[in-house]
Amino acid sequence: AAAPLSAPAAIPAAPTLSKLARRPLTGAPTLKAHPDRMGDYAMLARACRRAGRGESVAHMAFNQGVLYDNMGEADEALRCYRELLRVSKEIGDATGEMLSYNCIGVNLQLRAGVVPETPPDAPPAQPAERLLLESISMHEKHAAMADVPGLFIVHTNIGLAYQSLGRLTEAAEHHERALKHAVRMNSLAGESLACAHLGLVKGAD
Repeated sequence: AAAPLSAPAAIPAAPTLSKLARRPLTGAPTLKAHPDRMGDYAMLARACRRAGRGESVAHMAFNQGVLYDNMGEADEALRCYRELLRVSKEIGDATGEMLSYNCIGVNLQLRAGVVPETPPDAPPAQPAERLLLESISMHEKHAAMADVPGLFIVHTNIGLAYQSLGRLTEAAEHHERALKHAVRMNSLAGESLACAHLGLVKGAD
């Protein structure tokens, strides 16, 4: 059986990319943002795109994604994070690209843990397994560019995704890698988290 999970980890945005704090991963969604505010972001993004200001377009995409995430609108948030990825690649912004991989991966992981009730005429939801595998792919792309703290986050998230899939051997391997990176960072909090995840995996094996 799969072990109980903690929430996947998100990385904070670089100050040059966003003024917003890291988005919450647990708890109830916040109140809906005023439609005018979301419209303002969309209008500014279009204006920046026409002016060739790619960094500002990325900034707007991330801010919109965070707002949608905080409101519990995962589909809209994912659309914004994919736009952030597209623009970051286009302008050669490695920081934005890493952030987008993390945001997309976490978004998919959280969605995989929620099985919504859909009306009979609604399109079928994506199976959790497919969401988790795509999430792992995003985190692996983040890993290819990440520094040591980033690798700690990556392997924590991949380990949690494999736990959700019930693939406990692979989950343990990634939590062990996360532990090694936490030791390299001299982070007691990171070591404690990685050890807790390993304990859950070993206990369920």
